[in-house]
Amino acid sequence: MGTLTAQIQLTEAELKLLQTLVYQECGMFFDERRSHFLKDRLQRRLKACQLDSFYSYYRLLTSREGKNELALLLENLTVNETSFFRNRPQLDLLQKTVLEEILKRKQERRDWTLRVWSAGCSSGQEAYSVAILICDALAYYYLATRCPSICLRRSR
Repeated sequence: MGTLTAQIQLTEAELKLLQTLVYQECGMFFDERRSHFLKDRLQRRLKACQLDSFYSYYRLLTSREGKNELALLLENLTVNETSFFRNRPQLDLLQKTVLEEILKRKQERRDWTLRVWSAGCSSGQEAYSVAILICDALAYYYLATRCPSICLRRSR
């Protein structure tokens, strides 16, 4: 276990083992589009542990002694970035398409409840961003459905 300078090759079988382990431990799935990111993070952790093969790293992760290393790997695989309106395309889709449809259906059913779950937000900015969009959509929807159209035309 000496100092490693070159990247160690990851076989397809080793990649599958590690993908499965990550998925089983935290539900993150790395398909072909994201496998480069996974491989990069695995290389970093392999180097930090001073191991010479990915199979050795897999054995460490699945051992009792490797629980801390598994936690470090999973921490390295998550996006440690948070901000208001961070992923704009998703929020635009929510605002322009999804919320309008949900609100229309809710009104038809006279169901005035709305539950939203913001998964994977580290300090709340993402959840607050969704809440802001929902408040805006509710205000707009209320005005659009309750006020006579002449009032809306005048306000423009």
